[in-house]
Amino acid sequence: MSLNLFNELPLIITGYTMPTIGWLGKFIGWIITAFGSIGVGIIVFTILLKLATFPLDFISRSKMRKNSLKMEQMRPQLEKLQKQYANDKALYQQKMAALYKKEGYSMFGACLPTIITLVIFIVVLSGFQNYSRFQNKEYLYHMSQSFDAVVYDGVTTDGEYLRMEDGKLVIDYNDLYEIYNGTKTSDKIVKNDDTLTIKASDIENIFVKYEDNLITYSSNNGYVVVKQTIGADGKISEVLTYFANENNLKNTDLTVEIEGKKYSFVEYKALNAENTAEKFIELVGQEESAKTFKEENQGFIWVKNIWQPDSAMSHPVSKDYAEFNKLYGDKKDSGQNFTESYTLLTAKLDAEKGQANGYFILVVLNVFTAWLLQFISGRAQKAQMELQSVDGQGKSTQKMMMWMMPLMMGFFAIYYTAAFSLYIVISSLYSIVSTLFINKLVDIKFAKDVKKQEISKDKRYRKQGE
Repeated sequence: MSLNLFNELPLIITGYTMPTIGWLGKFIGWIITAFGSIGVGIIVFTILLKLATFPLDFISRSKMRKNSLKMEQMRPQLEKLQKQYANDKALYQQKMAALYKKEGYSMFGACLPTIITLVIFIVVLSGFQNYSRFQNKEYLYHMSQSFDAVVYDGVTTDGEYLRMEDGKLVIDYNDLYEIYNGTKTSDKIVKNDDTLTIKASDIENIFVKYEDNLITYSSNNGYVVVKQTIGADGKISEVLTYFANENNLKNTDLTVEIEGKKYSFVEYKALNAENTAEKFIELVGQEESAKTFKEENQGFIWVKNIWQPDSAMSHPVSKDYAEFNKLYGDKKDSGQNFTESYTLLTAKLDAEKGQANGYFILVVLNVFTAWLLQFISGRAQKAQMELQSVDGQGKSTQKMMMWMMPLMMGFFAIYYTAAFSLYIVISSLYSIVSTLFINKLVDIKFAKDVKKQEISKDKRYRKQGE
């Protein structure tokens, strides 16, 4: 027998690998997972971010409020210009610009901070999306590890030729074949015809049997037998397969739950002649997979999976791999099809595949808080909206924004995750409070400045009259 050997290959069962994520997603995840509860972590993250951007918010909102107050001061003059140039918008804009310059009014001071804040919002949105995609893929990866562990626990290892690395069984094919071929020796391995016997412990041996197109790994007490196919070209296949050792499986304490009752392998086998040992191991793995999801899955009060939308149309677990891949897949795994593995891992999560993930509560809160923020901001900028155009077109724009922004936030809440929706709600509440606070400070300062100007003007008049 001639083999074209790979150095080492892991036993691949479900085939999932640990997902990766960029630095921004890692940073967001590090903060929001540091508080035990994802919901609390998102609230803290939002407040920290808003505090970090507060200087920008302060500059932007204070400038807008000050401009609105100045505009209110200029209202009599601007209303006069509106009447005078009602049929000439261009000339009105010229006259208004001249008045702005005379009164020291600038409407560009708030633009840069607002743009920077908007860029930060877009970056955070992207980060949340990447982290939610990562989190759902990580759930699946950990579920696959739990399933695979049931199989690995049934394989005897010696720590050298068969060993566990990063939760995977790795077999040193080259060394084993060289020993089988007589070009290498080992004190712990005995060759007898077509079989190698590896001494794993004082009471446990691993048997490696070489056949024409198959290599079989078994042991005294292991309940899993691993088989490796050899192709016509002499290459060992990259995917190992496993089978059950029924006699050894009878001596394990593994159980499966059927209709609320637990069964050992012997009891399971007695239920139906078609119940195989491999099916028993598969069912045990599925239960461990489902248990892992339920233990790791993060909910938030009424939301079952915070990394899915707060919507009755969404579910804590995607119904099939096609849906899962549509939501969380990327170019790196677009060529792989894990349909069978996904079905295998989620077989015990049918309830989670059908139940509502949420009840649109965060959607409603998104719409309401966005509307309230727009209402407060609109009142603060009323003069600007009414007087910046000859026909008061700004007022109509303001009314449109009053409803367009809340609807857009509602769309975000339905389309994006409940985690992001919670971020938006907390961010809006923070902005409402900070806007009221900043407006109050600006109003007080502006009133003081106006009073000083009046006193100064009054003094000049008195001097002139002396």
